[in-house]
Amino acid sequence: MRLVLERVSCGYGGAPVLRDLSLQVRSGEVVCLLGRNGAGKTTVLKAILGLVRPVTGRIALDGQALTRLPPYRIPLLGLGYVPQGRRLFPELTVEENLRLGLRLSRGGPWTLARVCELFPVIGERLRQPAGLLSGGEQQMVAIARALCTNPRFLLLDEPLEGLMPLVAQRVLATLGSLAREGMGLLLVEQKVKAALAVADTVLVLEAGRLCFAGSRQEVPRPEALIPYLGARR
Repeated sequence: MRLVLERVSCGYGGAPVLRDLSLQVRSGEVVCLLGRNGAGKTTVLKAILGLVRPVTGRIALDGQALTRLPPYRIPLLGLGYVPQGRRLFPELTVEENLRLGLRLSRGGPWTLARVCELFPVIGERLRQPAGLLSGGEQQMVAIARALCTNPRFLLLDEPLEGLMPLVAQRVLATLGSLAREGMGLLLVEQKVKAALAVADTVLVLEAGRLCFAGSRQEVPRPEALIPYLGARR
């Protein structure tokens, strides 16, 4: 199975953001999309989810075109989304947030019980309002909510943002385990070393175009990507 973008161009209000962008994510693969702020990383995810319409190009999931589908139908085909900033419903309990994901489930192995096995702390917090959790706990809930939809591919927008190093390592380990189970992951990130620890393929976006694409082994060292990112990470 593959998630494919072919020569996609799109933007906002007539202002171009992505320019002739092509990439693919295969089942069981972690593709990390790096780039400085404003490079267009989040727009890539929004284009896949139908929240931004391409002016040109094609987006397809396992051969099925997504470009003309309404946004509400796209997750039902097997795309899970973890937005930047988690976007939980703070006044709802952890369980209620997770059940929102279950309502979109296509059926599959990811249940409330299983996400609690993956993140045991979630099982201890089911009755608590999500807004009272720590940042790391909220991120786990956001990932678990996306998994509850039983996706084939998971899109994550800077899931390590604001996390303590130990929590970030745990999140990365979880993402690696999901890939080993056959899930495809498109991970938008700014932290180079963290991304390289889990990536199979590394893409660097600059001004809406790919300026680097290669396997993790083709990146000689994290510092080699700094000129594209604008800051040491």
